[in-house]
Parts: sequence; structure tokens; C-alpha cells
Amino acid sequence: MKYNEIIELIGKVDKSENITGVKIKDGDFSIRIRKTPSETKKVDEPIQTNDFVTASTMVASLDPNIASPGQVKYARDMVGKKFEGNMDASVDWLAHLMEVPLSEVPHPSTWDSTLTNEMAGIILDNLVGKRGN
Repeated sequence: MKYNEIIELIGKVDKSENITGVKIKDGDFSIRIRKTPSETKKVDEPIQTNDFVTASTMVASLDPNIASPGQVKYARDMVGKKFEGNMDASVDWLAHLMEVPLSEVPHPSTWDSTLTNEMAGIILDNLVGKRGN
């Protein structure tokens, strides 16, 4: 196998999403490549980004029971840090923490308009003491 062919093959493997393992052996030369299947996202599911947003750029709700933009940002940041950015994994934890069915927990991407003062308090009380200074 020639050097150019090997580089071309590695490039094709790198672009592939479903390869779980490849082993190529040619004389004394061998290559082993493993790739985990990529996670597919639903089309209608909001995409989470790690872009920094200040609370002052968020619009406050007129409902007095909805958390302030500062509380929303702080709660989202703390949950994002705990779950390393995987906000979907946080929903199950929040349902357990708040002792409510999973269907009653709003996804963090919707918190600008759905996170209540009570939920923000439960989240922040639980996470602020554990963050370690």
C-alpha cells in the first residue's frame, strides 16, 4: 500500500460517521482505526452552544414567578458546568432534584421563559454549595 493511498483512506475514514473499527495490514505495516457512532440530533430540537451571553442582554419576563435573566443565566451556567455542556442529561437530574415527573421539567434551552423563581432556587441552592471555591 502506497503512502498516498493510506492518507486518502484515513481521510475517508475521518469523514465517516458510522465506522466502529477498521484494521488494515500490509506486510509489516498495520493501521487500526475505531470511531464511535455520532449522535444524531432531532431537527426540531434547539441546539445548545457554549457562546458567552451576559444576563444584561436577556429580556426579563413580565410574569413575577419567572426567574430573572440573571438567575436564568447563572442556573444555566451552573447546570452546564455540572453536565459538561450536555443540557439534555441535566433534565433527568432536575426532575429527581425537584421531585417532579420528567415531563414537568423544562429543557434549559427554554428557561428564558419557563424557569420559575422556585426552580432556580432549588437548582442554585444545590449547585452553588458544591462548586468549590
